[in-house]
Amino acid sequence: MQWRSHPILTAIGALFGVLVVLVVGLFLAWDWNWFRPSVERVASSVLERPVSIQRLRASLREMTIEADGIVIGNPAGFVDGSRFGSIDRLAATLDLRAAFHRRIHIVTLLIDRPQGDLGRGASGKPNWVFGTSSSSASKGNPPDVLLGSIIINDGHVHIIDPVLKSDFIVDIRTEPVPGSDEARLVIDAKGTYVNEPIAAHFRGGSLLSLRDDSKPYPIDLKVDHGETHVSVEGTVQDPMSFGGANVRMHLEGKDMSELSDLIGVPLAPTPPYRLDGHLAYTDKRIRFDDFTGKVGSSDLKGKFAVDLSGKRPSIVADMTSETVDLTDLGGFIGTTPGKSSTPDQSDKQKEEHAEAAAKPTLFPDKPMDLSAVRNNDFDVHYSAKSIQGESIPLDDLQVHLVIDDGVITLDPLKFGVGVGAVTGTFSIDARPKQPVANADIELRQVDLRRIMQSTKTFEGAGLVGGRAVLKGRGASLAEMLGSSDGNIKFFMTGGDMSALLVNLAGLDFGNSLLSAIGIPSQTEIRCMVSDFGVDDGVLGTRLMVLDTTAANVVGQGDINLRDQSIDYRIETEPKHFSIGSLPSPITITGPLKNPNIGVDKTALGARAGAATVLGVLLTPLGALIPTIQLGLGKDSDCNGLIASVQSGPAAPAVDANKKEAPKR
Repeated sequence: MQWRSHPILTAIGALFGVLVVLVVGLFLAWDWNWFRPSVERVASSVLERPVSIQRLRASLREMTIEADGIVIGNPAGFVDGSRFGSIDRLAATLDLRAAFHRRIHIVTLLIDRPQGDLGRGASGKPNWVFGTSSSSASKGNPPDVLLGSIIINDGHVHIIDPVLKSDFIVDIRTEPVPGSDEARLVIDAKGTYVNEPIAAHFRGGSLLSLRDDSKPYPIDLKVDHGETHVSVEGTVQDPMSFGGANVRMHLEGKDMSELSDLIGVPLAPTPPYRLDGHLAYTDKRIRFDDFTGKVGSSDLKGKFAVDLSGKRPSIVADMTSETVDLTDLGGFIGTTPGKSSTPDQSDKQKEEHAEAAAKPTLFPDKPMDLSAVRNNDFDVHYSAKSIQGESIPLDDLQVHLVIDDGVITLDPLKFGVGVGAVTGTFSIDARPKQPVANADIELRQVDLRRIMQSTKTFEGAGLVGGRAVLKGRGASLAEMLGSSDGNIKFFMTGGDMSALLVNLAGLDFGNSLLSAIGIPSQTEIRCMVSDFGVDDGVLGTRLMVLDTTAANVVGQGDINLRDQSIDYRIETEPKHFSIGSLPSPITITGPLKNPNIGVDKTALGARAGAATVLGVLLTPLGALIPTIQLGLGKDSDCNGLIASVQSGPAAPAVDANKKEAPKR
């Protein structure tokens, strides 16, 4: 039997051919707009905002489905009829064979003139946030979607956000890659962001390669935001999570705090800076590793990481400098960072330096912005091998900064000074409306020569020790100091110092003149002890005595940190007679920033002898002996003064409650 010529088979073949012709004819003649209401209804449910389609059609020859005139409205809470976005033409070419494997394979997706208007409704809710209602939730296991090449022509998105004080336009398109069938993604943005002009340009690889984890995705991004300039260039192995990044980032600007608006992490104000490093992002963790550069006059290198996975962003950094200028760190205490001579400053920074120089006060009164630290945690280690500055007697620096749930702690903060050190712990509780600050600073065997060399006025040698414990409240450093309570104790022993102060206090005109014009006139220091009580911002003298080979010097008076003024008097009891020496005290009065030094003429011939005052003041010295020995060492030259206290009073006892010492 000939199967091919069998009448039944011939009839079946003819019938199948007719059916194919009918199906093809029906497909070609079918009006696909009949499906528009159903497609619009499903799309509106998924997007939770009204969707309309002007025309829907399909092409059997190329297996293409097209939709023209797509309009997406805004969700509830926006003006009726306002648009979220629109697409002039959306065309998808399909591979129907994938349907047999429960996959949707879009070979080519063409998007013509996508337009967007992103903003906020009357309630403040942005229209770019999509809900997760049950109506839009997927049911069952949706089929896999394979996406091939994407072509975007003339995309245009307008973003207005009054909360961020931003208004900018984003242009999106793809452009062909020479020698390839793929098209690379290109994005440009221009307008204002957080009240600063912004311009950005992004050039990446093809959208098709975004789903290929085995192929590194190239990125090239440049952003100019105000006076901040950022560039990122390299490749990422997993573009959707920024994993496997081999990216270099360059940062440059006038003030690093202006980066806060771009990265969402609060940074302290800085002078002009330039940094280059390696950028990576994985699992909500941003890392800026192996960066190097300059901040003001200081070099800087290290690593910086931001973890966004917790309830508050967590910032961890480890940074070092070969040489640091401490003025570059001024932003941490509310002063304008850098100096007036720092190059490339912004006009605002120049104005702030000029205003600070013109102010009659010494302490910065600019409120520190502590609101951001309540919402971010920090763990920062920083060290500097040397400290720059002719008037700074410090050699190196180590600091560990921790911010945890609104509490700022610096522990330790350590400066090297010769063979000694200045160490301290600081804390600020930023949670209450009036932040509470605590400071505990200790000096141990600090080299006086290093301090005197930095002043360019006095010369000297010896060791300095002491401790200051303060507690205050306020939003600025000036307020914290002006409300502080506590005590300050400083001691000095050994070596020598310029006799200018000692001789000036005794009106030894000859020696004072020689010292003032730089001719050495030195006197040996045996011991200096000072003890101040601090009550509501006022330093009151409990004890201030300087024992030298030339004279005993006694200080009395107050230093007011609230109005930043001083009212102090220094008296001497010479240990040898010098022509021109008169027993008159000197006064130091006026603003701390620029005090006046003069002679108390009213006290000539009518004051208590310094020796008598010394006998009164030395009475509480015994209580300070352990602290003196801790700061200076047990073998210091203060042992003689300490021994005199331990053996008995240096002068007849005087009633310390009397307002005036007995006159002689």
